[in-house]
Amino acid sequence: MAYSGHDERSQRVVLYKIFASVFLEEPSDEAISGVADLFGFADTSSGSRIRDEFNSIFFNPGTPLQPYESLHNYNHAKGPGLFSEPAADAQQYYAEAGLVMDEDINLPPDHISAELFFMAYLIELDMVDMQRCFMQDHLVKWIPEYCTMVKEAAGTAFYREAASLLRLFILDDLASMSRFC
Repeated sequence: MAYSGHDERSQRVVLYKIFASVFLEEPSDEAISGVADLFGFADTSSGSRIRDEFNSIFFNPGTPLQPYESLHNYNHAKGPGLFSEPAADAQQYYAEAGLVMDEDINLPPDHISAELFFMAYLIELDMVDMQRCFMQDHLVKWIPEYCTMVKEAAGTAFYREAASLLRLFILDDLASMSRFC
């Protein structure tokens, strides 16, 4: 899938925001239905089961699937840790792009949703060089493998499919960026 022009850029923005929303909070029944319809998921799981899975996969302290880059892309000599180098580097990118996180938002800078929303922001502002750098420095270093782990752990088709599609989308977007260099 090649991206060029205004319409494709708008589509990329929408997809980044949708994927960010999927991993941000427990989805409402309406959100589940909307995402399932948009992507053609055939999940018969109840909204309650999908919400339970969201909490057990992404926010159970004992799970290796907490959605923070610092826990998946880290200096192996130092080990993983929240608010470590990837979080600080992501925060630096946000500042360089002129983005200030609202104090009311309780979301670490390296949360998957923060990074995906940031990519949408960069696309909206047509900051192509920063998109490419952020993709290479952050997104591709952890999200494809993370999505593979989520897909393997998910008990509902909703999260299996969302993780699989996000993985493909990130890799496809990376490939399309070679045109931007």
